[in-house]
Parts: sequence; C-alpha cells; structure tokens
Amino acid sequence: MIGSLLVPQQVKYGPGVFDSVAETVGSYGNHALLVTDPAMVGLGIADRCMGMLRSAGLSAALYADIHTEPTLIHVEQGLDILRREGCNVILAVGGGSCLDTAKAIAVMAGNPGSLRDYWNGDRFKSPPLPLVAVPTTAGTGSEVTQITVIIDPDN
Repeated sequence: MIGSLLVPQQVKYGPGVFDSVAETVGSYGNHALLVTDPAMVGLGIADRCMGMLRSAGLSAALYADIHTEPTLIHVEQGLDILRREGCNVILAVGGGSCLDTAKAIAVMAGNPGSLRDYWNGDRFKSPPLPLVAVPTTAGTGSEVTQITVIIDPDN
C-alpha cells in the first residue's frame, strides 16, 4: 500500500506469460476458483486454464456464468461455488466483468453478509482472498484497480 493507493503485487506481461498462470496461482493457494465467461469457455480458454492448473498439481472449480455486466447474483453464485469447493485462491480470466466479479467474490469470501451491506461505507473486516487476474480485453483496467462495478438488480 502506497498512501491510500492500492496496486497489484505483481504485473506480468509479454509473450508466453499466460503459460505461467498456474505457477502464479500456485504461489497463492492450491485450490482455485476460475471466474470467467461463456466466451472464454467457447474459445477453449477456460479448459486450457483448468488443464494448466491441474497439470501444476492444483485443484480447481469453474464459475463461467458471467454475462455482460456483473450483478450481485453473479457474486453470490461465485461465492457459493467458492465456499462449497473450499477454494483458497481466485483466477479471473476475461474482460472487466469477469475481473470485477472476481474481485467482489475475493473480498466477500471472508466477510459476512452481502456485498450490498458494505455500500454504506462499512469497512471489510477480513482481507480478500488472493486473486490472479488475466485480462483478455484492453481498456477497463480492472486488473490494476481496487474498484469493482457490480449492479444491484433490485435498486
């Protein structure tokens, strides 16, 4: 932490860096939740990630139901999988919606209630789970900010 600015611990980039994603995830935990979307599933990227994680001796669960803009429902669905499977690290692969959802899941993993409970400015009592973010689109910057955009469909 630098002042009040939070930045990622590491930023890796360059040719072939995606091939080291399992090693990076493994440095933070041994049971990952892969948060992604149907497009990454359709392109085979989700299967590739799951394969790399398993080849590295890590277990993994998949949450790939994020469509367009993320809502509280997406966060709750992802949290259900994370808790049921006992995941201790999150790998997010996709655009800003996947990354934002993963950040919300990470912070809520150790905090009670719903994300909605914290919108009034209450502080989270527990730190987020480790998160490895792999952006597949340019522009949102979600991989390098502490901000997440989650829609409350009721409000």
